[in-house]
Amino acid sequence: MFLALVASTGLKASYVASVDESARSLIASWSGRKTISFCEEARKFPYKVIMEQVLGLPHDGPVACRILEEYQIFMKGIISLPITVPGTPFAKAVKARKRISETMEKFIEDRKRNPSKQSVFLDVLLANKDLSHDDKVAFLLDSLLAGHETTSVLLSILVYFIGKSPSIIDQLKKEHEAIRATKGKDEPLTPDDYRKMEYTLRVINEGLRCGNIVKLVHRKVLKDVTYKGYVIPAGWKVLPILGAVHVDASHHLEPEQFQPGRWEGLSQPAGKSFAPFGGGLRLCPGSEIVKVEAAFFLHHLVLNYRWRMDEEDVPMLHQYVEFKKGLPIQLEPISG
Repeated sequence: MFLALVASTGLKASYVASVDESARSLIASWSGRKTISFCEEARKFPYKVIMEQVLGLPHDGPVACRILEEYQIFMKGIISLPITVPGTPFAKAVKARKRISETMEKFIEDRKRNPSKQSVFLDVLLANKDLSHDDKVAFLLDSLLAGHETTSVLLSILVYFIGKSPSIIDQLKKEHEAIRATKGKDEPLTPDDYRKMEYTLRVINEGLRCGNIVKLVHRKVLKDVTYKGYVIPAGWKVLPILGAVHVDASHHLEPEQFQPGRWEGLSQPAGKSFAPFGGGLRLCPGSEIVKVEAAFFLHHLVLNYRWRMDEEDVPMLHQYVEFKKGLPIQLEPISG
């Protein structure tokens, strides 16, 4: 049910137009700036899309700002040691989630009384009769977590690796110049344009493989399972490390190298050797949306700027993938 709801949103014209406008406006805001902290900038992009397209809220309005403030507290503590002693990061995260949930509930009740003239994902969700009120609130929270964090980290990973390879930038620029040549100067991108971004999607898949944005998933064993001679009893928790297979040389040639060409000819690369969004019935419902957002962002980035690292910085896996210095980069505008 959730998968169908999200999938129905992913390539709708209104959603795609919002993604394009958000990417365009963020990159335009860099005009005149020589250096930026890319991680900080990358977080602004998906949050604006989520607020406007999922909730129908202005991203800089009081409700959106309040949700963002609580969300940042939640993110810092959600993967910390589960100690509920007051003052610990986990205890703060639990309280922050409760406050976000209360804010969402109030917003939902207000939306029911005063329906929006703008059709957004929330309206589709509220109209669904098969989901309980608690289900709807929980899904909005999950959308915020998955959409905001996954997209911003993926963009940072892509800018880091692409910035080290002028040949990849040149190939991306060539593909996006061809797409832009068929459109007016400020004409927004469309779902058809996205489908033409074949090389871009290879780059994105390689970013997902190298980035290992979601490092593990939590699963509970429902019945005894025998695996390679070992018995995993029912009730146990299993934590599959998704990234392990992404750097396994038996699945990927030279796994330590960033090579988008490895995905050429693979229209559906997801499988046992590539699972950045999980798999099976529990595949992340926002996987395609993340790729659309990354592809549109790269379109406007490579057509407007070249960049290089301002300071040495590397991605580190600490709870989530992070850049210790925030990935500072120097920008060089492309004239014309």
